[in-house]
Amino acid sequence: MLVRDAAGIERVLRAIANSDNMKASRRQFCRTVLTAAAGGVGVSCEEPVKPSGPRLPKVKWRVVCTTSWAASIAAQVGGEAVDAVCLMKAGMSPHQFKAAAPDVAKLRTADIVLRHGLGLDDAWPVDFPSLEQVGVRLHSVTDSVPAERLIRAGGPDGAPDPHVWMDPQLAVYMVHAVEAALIAAMPRLAEYISPRAQRLRVDLGETDRFLKGLMGELPEKDRFLFTSHASMAYFARAYGLELRSIANAGGQAPQALPDELKAWLSERRVGTLFHEQDTNETVLAALLLGSKVVTGPVIYSLALPAAGTFHTIATKRYDVTAINDAIRYTGDVVQSKLQID
Repeated sequence: MLVRDAAGIERVLRAIANSDNMKASRRQFCRTVLTAAAGGVGVSCEEPVKPSGPRLPKVKWRVVCTTSWAASIAAQVGGEAVDAVCLMKAGMSPHQFKAAAPDVAKLRTADIVLRHGLGLDDAWPVDFPSLEQVGVRLHSVTDSVPAERLIRAGGPDGAPDPHVWMDPQLAVYMVHAVEAALIAAMPRLAEYISPRAQRLRVDLGETDRFLKGLMGELPEKDRFLFTSHASMAYFARAYGLELRSIANAGGQAPQALPDELKAWLSERRVGTLFHEQDTNETVLAALLLGSKVVTGPVIYSLALPAAGTFHTIATKRYDVTAINDAIRYTGDVVQSKLQID
């Protein structure tokens, strides 16, 4: 069908639309393309294509997490569909946190609660199973971590070390769990959630390869790590470092350094203690009195750093607010210092 100008196109459309013989639906009709031969004007009556993106909920699902690591994963996997919050403030250790009445209220009014598991939040004064009785969807982000890959204090029957997020390969299992929990609640958004989870898994895989490459450059004599807390055990195992810590995985510290630890510090010629941001440096200095070890840089293995925090290692300044992957950040800090030592 040839039409000479735009006005002619409009007249033809109006005439056809008003015709008694028009039996086709508007959608079928609008597949017709009218071309203006004189001016080369092309007009398509296709209906505007609606965005093919997901229909996100008008009110975001409220996801309350017991650790900052679970909240970070939930925010990245759930995207605009969720409001992921952590009960603890930035910089707070889960070993020191005590849930108060307002915290319990947040849990009971959440749509989804993601607890860490592995005993990390068992001591909190919260009756987690009762949350399901008030309609809260309760999940543990560590349930799918293979039992044989857990580090246990005191042997196979000991309590599991809960700090699995320090090994990127184990953090992937946490991503699996969060993805499954969100899809179970929002099955229609599976095509939105799963690609986001996959991107995070890919990023963790890249982090793992990155750290293995850097740690592989360390000579054997420097393949050790001395920390204030045993939270880096999974990290040390993943990258072939011999780890010694002042406090155990539960956060209990001795009154004085054991003789065995003193001997190890001397044999390894350890010069630096990596410590958490919430440790008392005066207490650490008293414990290390008489040794050649000094308290070094802060590491963030128990909690995410506070927003706006800056940290300088090896003349490189890290803006914590610009770093999304805390595991990569921790790896950079430890590796930079180890290379200097």
